[in-house]
Amino acid sequence: MCNRWMLLVSLSLIFLMLTACTKSQSDLVVEPEIVIEGPVTGPNPVEVYCTGLGYEFTIRKRKIDKQIQTQMPIDPTWEALEGPQPGLPVIPDYIEWVVCAFPDGNECEEEEFRQGRCGQEYSYCVLQGYTLEPGANGATCIFPDGSSCPEIEFFNDNCGPAATQLSDTEWELISLNGKDLIAGTAITLYFSNEYLGGEMGCNGYGGSPDSGKYQAKSDGTFTLGSPFAVTVQLCPGPEGIMEQEAEYIETLMTASHYQILDDSLEIKNEGGEIMLIYQQK
Repeated sequence: MCNRWMLLVSLSLIFLMLTACTKSQSDLVVEPEIVIEGPVTGPNPVEVYCTGLGYEFTIRKRKIDKQIQTQMPIDPTWEALEGPQPGLPVIPDYIEWVVCAFPDGNECEEEEFRQGRCGQEYSYCVLQGYTLEPGANGATCIFPDGSSCPEIEFFNDNCGPAATQLSDTEWELISLNGKDLIAGTAITLYFSNEYLGGEMGCNGYGGSPDSGKYQAKSDGTFTLGSPFAVTVQLCPGPEGIMEQEAEYIETLMTASHYQILDDSLEIKNEGGEIMLIYQQK
């Protein structure tokens, strides 16, 4: 009789222990959907492109529901309920994606934006007045002259239109740092697609692929390459012509911006001050 009571007590204790150490399916609550946002760490080309245009590059993160796994083992233990089940997929806590968010509230997934399949009106190419062509390896900017450039390379100033407003034009200087030229002298400037050159009445400058390289962009920025070649010969006159030539070359080398107004060309320094004014020939 005593042994029977002891057996019943032992079985009761085992039952209570199993009940306390197990977890019913009703205790596994499906978590509600939560959207979490935050900045992206670690720069990449798309981030530089997005933020360089004044947009926000950020993560969209969504907490997903965890479905109750129905293939439960017989007499499951706590570890079996909490841990991954053999043969069943492990469900992540979140799904996340990276977007470029625009000031008007619209946004594009980073790859879609890079490929030009989303948000073309926000791209650097379209903002510069050109045409953007989508592509799996990245969008391409198409220029009016038929040339093209990968969009991000165009944004990074690594390439651009083969020709600009200045290409195949010729000009004559009418003002040097606010002064008229010496009577009887003339200074000219011409542009090819890649280089510039001209005559200064006595000496010449630039005029070849190895001398006088420049870059003029549609936004008005103007950059000269390495110092260009200038011929050196003594000029018999008029008086002051060699000093005028030296001042002209020194001024031209500080050029930072240009502007075409009707038939005149203005060259400005970094501060926006007009240094050189030309009349189109």
